[in-house]
Amino acid sequence: MLWSTPIDTRAGESPILSAIDGNLPKLAYGERMFVSLIAAVALNGTIGRNNALPWQIRDDMRFFTNTTRGHVVITGRKNLEAMSGPLPDRTNVLVTRNREYAMAGVHVVNDVESALRFAEELGETEAFVIGGAELFHAAKPYAHRFYRTTVLAEVDGDVRYDDGEWTGWDVREIGRGSRSAANEHAFTIELLSRSGVPRSYRRR
Repeated sequence: MLWSTPIDTRAGESPILSAIDGNLPKLAYGERMFVSLIAAVALNGTIGRNNALPWQIRDDMRFFTNTTRGHVVITGRKNLEAMSGPLPDRTNVLVTRNREYAMAGVHVVNDVESALRFAEELGETEAFVIGGAELFHAAKPYAHRFYRTTVLAEVDGDVRYDDGEWTGWDVREIGRGSRSAANEHAFTIELLSRSGVPRSYRRR
């Protein structure tokens, strides 16, 4: 796997923090936490098939794990169930309209704003929205960053994500990987950073 800065993808912390610390996006007044989306998206917008990832890309999964480890991750119900439960070494927050839903090791809220406020109350500095598509759409107005892996193939699937325009966001490639025995498809990883201030997730 090739990176734009020398990093060790086996490290326990985010492998790109050193590359982005000097270029932090702006927080809304009074907020103390960055909101980030993180997703792998095929060229045709596919992000899922049959309630699972439609590819095996080990290096991107390692990037996802290292980047989100130790942070709050915010997920929708279908995505959580596709993962067969909460992710280890992270605080898992589920957004669902079902007020009766419960799962061990998961904090349940009913909207993305509540999830973000809960993360901030925990002292989180960067919360990660990890899918699925409906939650990405709901969280985008509050997001400062998007860690976007582009899978360099058109992949069949039944879940797609396309949020249209990303004008007003700075885009920088931070990594890439070739097709190999470990990676079913070649891919690039970009960091999109909002140039302005996002909508506040706090109550008015």
